[in-house]
Order: sequence, then structure tokens, then C-alpha cells
Amino acid sequence: MTMMVRGNDKENHHAMLYGSVLENMATTETHEQDGFEMATDPTTAPVRRGRVLGPNVFGGARSPGTLVSRSISVASILVVLAAWQVFSSTGLVNQNLASSPWGVVQSFRFLIDKGILGGAIAASAELFGVGLGLAILIGAFGGVAIGWWRVVGSIFEPWIAILYSMPIIALLPLILVWFGIAFRSEVIMVVLISVFPVLVGVIAGTRNVDPMLIRLARSFCGRELAVMRTVVVPSLVPYFIAGVRISIGSALVGVVVSEYFLGNSGIGGLIVTAGENLQSGQVFVGVTILAVSAVLMTTLLRRIERYIGRWQVK
Repeated sequence: MTMMVRGNDKENHHAMLYGSVLENMATTETHEQDGFEMATDPTTAPVRRGRVLGPNVFGGARSPGTLVSRSISVASILVVLAAWQVFSSTGLVNQNLASSPWGVVQSFRFLIDKGILGGAIAASAELFGVGLGLAILIGAFGGVAIGWWRVVGSIFEPWIAILYSMPIIALLPLILVWFGIAFRSEVIMVVLISVFPVLVGVIAGTRNVDPMLIRLARSFCGRELAVMRTVVVPSLVPYFIAGVRISIGSALVGVVVSEYFLGNSGIGGLIVTAGENLQSGQVFVGVTILAVSAVLMTTLLRRIERYIGRWQVK
């Protein structure tokens, strides 16, 4: 009889916890009426199935102010390019040192016709992909381990603080001596430069998980890995994406530095060789490719970050 009472108490305890969860979820639950999903919050815009009537999918609505800001940004770029072309054409700027927009276009066509640009882009893309991929893997798994287990954090956090605060380029001579002039040396350099934004972001995300959710998961006899998979990982996704967005720019810097000092290939090698020969047009071709790549990738990740952020429980 006593065992049955204890069993009933335990079931009632779990039922009360589960009921509280359902009650909290009910405050944010949406109701479907007449083809619309009406949120319980009256300030939320009505949403039709398949498309959004209020804000766009990847963030806030495109207000007139946003369009004006973008128009001003585009206009400023066009003005600078036009002024650059005028100064180069009139001789106010030495074209051997600064080229011109039309000179950059001609250099771009020359590099394509000679088959140089395609090979350089492929080499840099391979280095960038391998280096950034390893940095993301190390940062994600290492960040969860360091942020979740205190012992692991106590071991690695001093080294993270030392390496994150020092210029990684200072380690270049040691990397060159230890691993030689090879692709692996370039990859190591890219990883060291780009891993810390992801690593630090994931550590912060792991430690900022709502402790109530963790206690609730453990109260239902959730194992450690199950708690991490169902509670911790979904909560740190925004931190992870923000870290990857920052790591993209760092990885591009690592690619140029590695190719400049270790490989003399790819876009970095193209920039170095063109600079030594005073071919400023080709230098700007390499710089433009790096800049456009960084802008496109960071813009895509920023949109993904905003999209995921819309579904986070505040």
C-alpha cells in the first residue's frame, strides 16, 4: 500500500511539472481560424499559411527607411567608382599604382582568358572550405564540451584566452618550421585564425541555456546526452550562427595570409604576384573577389540568423 502511494505521488509530481510546461506553452500557442494563424499576442501580425503578411521571412518588414538606406549605400558606391575613374582618366591618379574601374574590368577579362583566375579561385576555395569547415567542427564540439563540463573548461579556457588575445600571425614561423611549406600548413593557419569566434560563441551559448529547462529535462530522468541534444543544442544555435558569420571574414584573412607566406597560390598568391609587378588592376581583382565573397556569405548567414531568432522564446 505504501509503495502504491509513493508511486502515485511520483506520477502526480510529473503530471504537475508537465502541466506547468503545457500552461507556459499555451501562452505562446497560435490558433488557426479561417485560413489564418492568429497569435495570442495581439501585436503579432496575422500570418496566412505559406506566406507572411507582416514581416518578411528573413526579418523585419522592408520599410521605406530601409529602401532609402540601401539606395544611399548603392549611390555612394557608384559615386566613388565614378570619381575613381575620372581621376584615373585625367591623370590625377597614377594608373600603375591605383588602376581604375575600367582597368580592373580589363584585368578581370585578361585573367579569365589566360585561365589564371579560375585556378586561383579553385585553390583558395579549397583552402577556405577545408579550413573553415575544420574550424566550425572544432568550435562547435569543443565549445559545447568546454561550456558544459566545468573540468574541461578549467583545462582549456586559459589556453583559449592566451591564443585568442595574441596575433596568430606571430605563430607563422613556427608553423612553417613544424609543418613546412605545404597545404596542411595553410589549413592550420586558417583554422587558428577562424576557430575562436565559433568556439567562444558556442561556449557562451551553452552556458546561457535556461536552467529551468535543464532541470525540467532532468526531472523526467533525461540522460546527459539527451538533455544536451534536446535542450542545449537548440538554445545555442543563434550563438553558433553568429560565430560562423564572424569566422567567415577571419577565414578569408587566414586564406590570404597563408597563401601570401606559405603557398604563393590562389587569390592570395595572385595578389602578391600582381603587387610585386605593379599590376594594380589584378590586385583589385583579387581584393574584389574576396570582398564580394565575404559580403554574400555573411549576408546569407545574417538572414538565417534573423530567421532562427524569430522562433526563439524570449
